[in-house]
Amino acid sequence: ILDGYDEASEEVKQSFFLKSLLSAPSAYLSECDVIVTSRPVTTSDLLTRLQGSCVHVEILGFKVNKINAYIKDYFTDKVEIGEILNNRLLSLPAVRGMCRVPVVLKIVCKVQEYMGEDGLPHTMSGIYKQYICGQLYHSQLKIDPQPNVSVTDLSNIPSDIFPAFDKLCEISYQFCIDLKLVISDTDLVDSLRNSVFNGSV
Repeated sequence: ILDGYDEASEEVKQSFFLKSLLSAPSAYLSECDVIVTSRPVTTSDLLTRLQGSCVHVEILGFKVNKINAYIKDYFTDKVEIGEILNNRLLSLPAVRGMCRVPVVLKIVCKVQEYMGEDGLPHTMSGIYKQYICGQLYHSQLKIDPQPNVSVTDLSNIPSDIFPAFDKLCEISYQFCIDLKLVISDTDLVDSLRNSVFNGSV
């Protein structure tokens, strides 16, 4: 499985090795099927590079009826909250469109669950912020069933209680400055190692 073709550099896309992997039969993996994933933006480029027989599968995501069915199943015990979410999504077509992606729909449902009858944020950024706050708060509940900390705003998260989150934010900020789009596990380990040696962790 070659995941994230759209994130590969032009050098990798032009490499002899990748061209050989994408040819059928592959000189390297003659007994294997090769699966390549990509966002639609680079699909046409990818299809021109494929040699031999290939199958193109496009994942379209949930249709409206599947979104409604997922919400109904998610809120089986809290039907009124599910109805509130469905009504809210009718007034937020951009957010509802993003709910075609299953993982986004799960996050939207989780945020509505956290917020109860309160209104869902009207942007995906607001939803993601509430999701992070909710996840941090519930992780704290596992440690202390009666925490004396409230996690309602990303700009006021106490770093002494959530040091790993604080460090992850620093690493993400540095990657934005360096114009890097992907943080690998190696990057995280290296950044944490450097922090330990510099005395900041």
